[in-house]
Amino acid sequence: MHPSIPKLPALAEHFLPHSTPMVYIDRLMEADGDRGRCETILRKGHMLLDASGCMERSGFIELGAQAFAAHKGFEFICQGMPCPIGYLVGIQGFECLGDAHMGDRLCIDTECLGTFEGFGVVRAVIRRDDTVLAQGKIKLYVPAPDDHDIVAGG
Repeated sequence: MHPSIPKLPALAEHFLPHSTPMVYIDRLMEADGDRGRCETILRKGHMLLDASGCMERSGFIELGAQAFAAHKGFEFICQGMPCPIGYLVGIQGFECLGDAHMGDRLCIDTECLGTFEGFGVVRAVIRRDDTVLAQGKIKLYVPAPDDHDIVAGG
C-alpha cells in the first residue's frame, strides 16, 4: 500500500521536526522536485519579531532553512518516512535588502542547488509581495541513518 500524499497548501508544522513555538513558517504552498515555496504571516508574538514589531534580520536565514525543511519533510512523508532532522551549518552570500514587520505576509522560495553525502546547498529568496527582502545560499547537513543522501531525497 502506498502512503497517502498530503494536499498542498498545508500547514508547514506537519512536515517539520520542530514544534511550536520553534515553527516560524505557516504553510507549505508548493513542493516540486528541487523547488519549494512556503509562506508565513508575521503575527503579534511571532518568535522572530522584536518588541517594536520588526523581524530580526537573522530570521530570514531561519525562514529559508525551515522552508526547505518543510519541502523535504513533505517529500519524506509522501514516501511513508518520518521528517529528518537537519542542521544549518553555514550561509553564503546572504543579503538582507529590506525589513519585515508585524502583519507582513512573506513568501519563501527555495531551490536545492546541490547535495553531497548529507550536505546540501539551498538558495532561498524571501519576498513581501514582489519585493525581495533577503536572498542567498544556506548550507545544511542532514545526517543519514544509512548510505542514502537524505538532502537529495534518496
